[in-house]
Amino acid sequence: MDYDNRYIFLGPPGSGKGTLAKRITDRLNLPHIDMGSTIRNAIKSGTASGLKAKSYVEAGELVPAEIVIAMAIERLNQDDTKNGYILDGFPRSIAQAEALEKYLTVKKMGIKVLNLHVPVEKIVSRLGNRILCSKCGAVYNRITMPPKVEGKCDVCVGDLYVRADDNPETIKNRFKTYEDETAPLIGFYTRRGNLVDIDADGDIDEIIENIMSVVSR
Repeated sequence: MDYDNRYIFLGPPGSGKGTLAKRITDRLNLPHIDMGSTIRNAIKSGTASGLKAKSYVEAGELVPAEIVIAMAIERLNQDDTKNGYILDGFPRSIAQAEALEKYLTVKKMGIKVLNLHVPVEKIVSRLGNRILCSKCGAVYNRITMPPKVEGKCDVCVGDLYVRADDNPETIKNRFKTYEDETAPLIGFYTRRGNLVDIDADGDIDEIIENIMSVVSR
C-alpha cells in the first residue's frame, strides 16, 4: 500500500496542528487541508452544508459526520492532492476515520498519523490568546507570537479577530468534545500501526525538525 506524503495531524484544540501543518506543507510543497477553514469558508459563503454546520461550530461542538465527510472527500478528490497532503482537523471521530479509511482503501493508499502532545495548561493559554487574520487566515498569539502591528496581520495587513469558538466557555466545550469524540482516534490508529507520537511543546523550529525526521523516513 502506498503511504507516500499523506499525513493526519492529530491533537487537541490549541496543540498547534494548523501552524505546524502549514510549515510542513510549505517544506514538502503539499496542500494543507484544514477542515476547520473549509467548514468556516462554507459557513461564510452561506452554502447549504455551511448553513447546516453553523450552529455546531458556534457552540464548540463537532459538525455531524455526514456533513464533514462529504466536504473532506470532495476536497481529497481535487487535483492538487495527487502528490500527497496533510489533513488538519479531519478525521475528528471514529465515524469520520472509518469513512476516510474506506476511501483510502478503495484508492489503495495508506496514511501516517502524527499525534501532537502539549500540556493542557499551555493549550488553554494558547487558545485564550489566539487571534487570526480575517483575510489570509494567519494565526498569532497575543503572548507568544504577537503581530508586529497590533490588530494587523504581518503577512497581508488584514484585520485580526478572535474566533467565536475561542471564548472561555466554548473552549471548555471543545475540550469535552475532544475527549469524548476525538481522543479515541489515538487507539484507532495505534491498532493500525500508523501512529507516531510527537512532542509538540517547546521551540517551534525544533518541533518542525522532529516532524520532518518522521515524514522523511
